[in-house]
Amino acid sequence: MGNANTNEKKKTQEVDFSKAESFDLAAGMVLNKCVGYHCYQHYSRMESILTKIIQKRWFLTRCSSKKMNDWQEPRKFDNWQGALKRSYVACFVRGSAEDVAMWGLYGKSNPLALRVTIPGKTLEKWMSEIEIKASKGKSCSDRLKKLGAKKSDGTPIHSRDICASVFRDVLYAAVNKDDHEEFATVRSNAVCWRNKYYHFKDGEDVESRVFSGQYAGFIKDYEWNYEKETRLCVELKKDIGEDNISIAIPDYVIENMRFTLSPWLPKENERIVVSILKTVLKDAGVDIEKNKSVQRFHHSNLRGALNFK
Repeated sequence: MGNANTNEKKKTQEVDFSKAESFDLAAGMVLNKCVGYHCYQHYSRMESILTKIIQKRWFLTRCSSKKMNDWQEPRKFDNWQGALKRSYVACFVRGSAEDVAMWGLYGKSNPLALRVTIPGKTLEKWMSEIEIKASKGKSCSDRLKKLGAKKSDGTPIHSRDICASVFRDVLYAAVNKDDHEEFATVRSNAVCWRNKYYHFKDGEDVESRVFSGQYAGFIKDYEWNYEKETRLCVELKKDIGEDNISIAIPDYVIENMRFTLSPWLPKENERIVVSILKTVLKDAGVDIEKNKSVQRFHHSNLRGALNFK
């Protein structure tokens, strides 16, 4: 018991983001502590999820693209458009509970929307295999091979064109010009992570630090804080002029995927959707019959409770 309490206390101290001595140290803490979550979620249309499984490819979106949901994000990095055009992200929501906002944003009242849940250890294992640090003189051939980055037409992206691949939590920034409400002083001139606030010190140039190319792809406006987002960001060495790239999905990730049906899916159609998912998973090599005890498909706890019209 004593060791467990000590370890827990140490862990709490390590993640006390609000007491960091500088923004760079706070941001570095996030980079080093974005693992250990129970699971990660991804919400999308069924067609998109099936394509990922069939092709065994996960698609990433360019940070400068208008497809990004927070269009303020690239605007804030106007001075770093080069970095944004070379950076591609895949987005995940931390936690196991269904998220009404995520269903609304990405399900869009679609009966054929899906939530994919991936166990934390599974996703973190995958990310650890493909993380590439932007450093010289180190061979990353095995990691580059596992990353398997390709352009949208399927053309492989050469290893010499990849600068880095990083998995980390997103920070949510509220600088003075964002907040005009009198009650918002707690988050003014601050960045938020795990409901903790790092307040910029006197003399720290907020905008030059928050909106620098170093953090492009990992900082969003505070209003998006509810997303609890973790991202994989693949940075290329040059602009290839495409809004999307893809990376390879290992078989063990597909094997461990769990699916929640859309809250808008009529009950009488659930068996059809599950049947399609089973067929696609079998074709991808998942032995569903062997693991019948595994509950892969779930009803939404919000079934019949959402109306975004």
